[in-house]
Amino acid sequence: MANLPTNDWTVEFNFAHSSESVRIYIKNELLLGRIEPTQAIFGGLDLTPYQGAELGVSRRHAVIQWQGSHLVISDLGSDNGTVVNGTRLQPNTPHRISDGDTIYLGHLKLTLHMNTDYGLSTIKGKRVELNLLTPPAKGKGQRILIVEDDVQISKLYQTVIENEGYTVQVCRDVVSAIRILNHNTPALILLDIRLPGVHGLELCRYVRRDTECPTIPIVIASALTDDESVQQAMSAGADLYLAKPLNIKELVRVTAALIQKHEQDNPALHTKKLAGTASLDFVAAASRNDTIIIFVDGQREPIGTVVEKEITLGRGNPGAAPRSYLDLGAYGAFDKGVSRNHARIRRQAKSFIIEDLDSANGTFVNGHSLANQEACPLKNGDEVRLGDLRMHIYLLAETEPVLPAH
Repeated sequence: MANLPTNDWTVEFNFAHSSESVRIYIKNELLLGRIEPTQAIFGGLDLTPYQGAELGVSRRHAVIQWQGSHLVISDLGSDNGTVVNGTRLQPNTPHRISDGDTIYLGHLKLTLHMNTDYGLSTIKGKRVELNLLTPPAKGKGQRILIVEDDVQISKLYQTVIENEGYTVQVCRDVVSAIRILNHNTPALILLDIRLPGVHGLELCRYVRRDTECPTIPIVIASALTDDESVQQAMSAGADLYLAKPLNIKELVRVTAALIQKHEQDNPALHTKKLAGTASLDFVAAASRNDTIIIFVDGQREPIGTVVEKEITLGRGNPGAAPRSYLDLGAYGAFDKGVSRNHARIRRQAKSFIIEDLDSANGTFVNGHSLANQEACPLKNGDEVRLGDLRMHIYLLAETEPVLPAH
């Protein structure tokens, strides 16, 4: 019999006339038959040792092939036929096979078992087609960024992925992840979407819109499995959506396949690995109830600012105290009509409100124009426009609703 791979097996054959069993990985197809007298090896499963000749197995009896995600068997015009669960197959007509099927090749009876070691798929959505049938190749130290606030889950992911030869960096929230991305580009991001502060999908949008490598593979791992959540993730730019609890072996295959595909599509991304470099440590989250994150359109770096009581947004006011004034001059504020003291953001407990300061070109929240001194509550992801300077505001705490001041 040919030297067939038995690791990560796809099917197992149990023979009625033998106590032996054979486990085989099927990459594309598997020929079932008997060796020719002139052959040194057989390019498939040689059934001679299992009384194949005595029980009427032809030299090229049948073939098992992948058809999409299913296995099918076809009789190859054998002398004594192929029977699956009592149904005699027509020659060259594929017949789907499943775990526990009984197959007769002539008079040789065998039972088929599918590989349950891989387990059920937890893939709920995908934007790319991947070959997950081939056992994954080991990583070469590529860095994977895990964004997950559950410590035990992130440790599980880290252990499994590091065992496959990758380097892992863990952070607990979107803002920490953005800081990391602005200094290093990972080979893949594994991301939960229910995170403290900023929603995980905002990181997807940020990567696709504002980073130097917008094609980084992104895998969502979430307990949210409804169609709307999956579709929102796909629309935000996720490559794959996995439902918790994950199939860990599938996670390994997905990780390897996405990284391999990305590296093949982007050969310039390969980086020389330096000897003696330190492993990446856990990056602590920096969530605070008094902090907001501002994404100015067209800018790579977000602005993180602490609002102790209030902070004024404007441009170039030399008399303003630095801790209570955010100068937007570096973001084209003058050309976009931002006043010196344009708007104010005030903190009330865990909530924030914004008000216009009689600016020349107006303050807008989600398209709504604020009157002078009109207070408007801010929510995660709100679009704020100062004149023509557009930005999005994110809050690092669950906010409480606040009514405008009268």
